[in-house]
Amino acid sequence: MAESADIVTGAATITSTATSNLALVELINDLLPQTQCGQCGHQGCRPYAEAVAAGEALNRCPPGGAITIRELAVLLGREVLPLDPEHGVERERRIASIREAECIGCTKCIQACPVDAILGAPKLMHTVIVSECTGCDLCVEPCPVDCIDMLPVSSVPAALLPMPLLLLDSVFTAGAGPDHETRVRRQRSGHWRSRYEFREQRLVNVRAAQQARRQEVRNTTAAATGQLTPKVLEWLPPLERSAESVVDAAFPPPVSSTIVAKAVSCADLYSEGPVAADAMHPAAPLLDPEKARADIRAAVLRAKARKDALRRADEEGR
Repeated sequence: MAESADIVTGAATITSTATSNLALVELINDLLPQTQCGQCGHQGCRPYAEAVAAGEALNRCPPGGAITIRELAVLLGREVLPLDPEHGVERERRIASIREAECIGCTKCIQACPVDAILGAPKLMHTVIVSECTGCDLCVEPCPVDCIDMLPVSSVPAALLPMPLLLLDSVFTAGAGPDHETRVRRQRSGHWRSRYEFREQRLVNVRAAQQARRQEVRNTTAAATGQLTPKVLEWLPPLERSAESVVDAAFPPPVSSTIVAKAVSCADLYSEGPVAADAMHPAAPLLDPEKARADIRAAVLRAKARKDALRRADEEGR
């Protein structure tokens, strides 16, 4: 009984520790700027928050700068350190700008943007949603024609900035108090975080839908292939074959098929004209041209549909 009680106590302690660590990660993540820029060496703000909670240095976030370092130090009870220069320098926030006349519509910047702040389509011009850009700089490197510039927020017309960003950026905040600045900065980072999380969920849904479509194509292809696979038959002399045992058994026709209703003998196949019917050689049925054409059209449509499905699956798999 004592051993069982110790196990329960240990499990409860582990659960409590995990819960407290998760809560600490959330608190740290709330203080980060949510630009998802990766300058800290991690793939986003949440992974860096987990690393800081585990003991990593808290001075590796250039977008957050001295303010974020100080807030993290107060939260964690650590020493306030200057920004680590190996991870960048603190500077005025910047916003991406696409030179639209030079854009080739490759969509690589759209795929790189962590908050879906770029609009465009393949082979069409792209543009940045200025009010949503975090200034993460991640769209610059993938651009194959180098048509993206990072401009200081002070060079952006005030009319293009939403009110929280307008109130927060230093060029517009003459005389604003620290409490007001902190509140607006938290509002901005919270907005960026919600956009990032929405994008991540969207990508998960897209990948799940693609997998479902691929599986559906595989199932359809397998069913069609199984239906058209000929059966292995025992060879019989032509005169010993029954009227319906050869063609129908080897290649089961669709319900609408009326091209071959009965098997014909070798004499029927190679003769220039119909052979007189008798007990050993039943007369071959006359072919209905209209029904034959309908069956051919149906077969062509089935083949085209299968090829289109395979092509779509191949394009989605690239």
